[in-house]
Amino acid sequence: VHGAISDPHLPARATRWEELADGPVRRVAGRVLGHGESERGQGYLLLEGVDGSVHYFVHVPDIERAHARGEIRAGAMVELSALRASPAERPVVRVENLGDARTFLRADESFDRWEKKFLAGGGRIAPGTEKGWLGQFAKAREQVRAGRELGRSR
Repeated sequence: VHGAISDPHLPARATRWEELADGPVRRVAGRVLGHGESERGQGYLLLEGVDGSVHYFVHVPDIERAHARGEIRAGAMVELSALRASPAERPVVRVENLGDARTFLRADESFDRWEKKFLAGGGRIAPGTEKGWLGQFAKAREQVRAGRELGRSR
């Protein structure tokens, strides 16, 4: 696992790709903590989500390929979504690598654009914590909002 979880009290959940394809929350974004293999030999991805949860995703072929291409390395900021053409089909997983998770927080204008797009596309962002990377994420959001407000008042 890359880096520590921001808060050991964050809820952990096994998130199924079908939930993203069919549920009200269509996207999950956050910092990749790492990849591993279960006792049954199934690969998995751990993601510290901006929604305030640590997500355990079982590897599916789309994730295996993205991992092999280096698109979801530990320490990366990624956005994950899943779509399916019909209820009978397996969801197709989409990975958007947004770069290094710490660097991502410093890009004010692109952070602002990403946040608007993420929320409009069905993503969820939880109230921030003061701890670790999620605390830094919350602080970056506050700074972007303050900049937005300053721009409006001019």
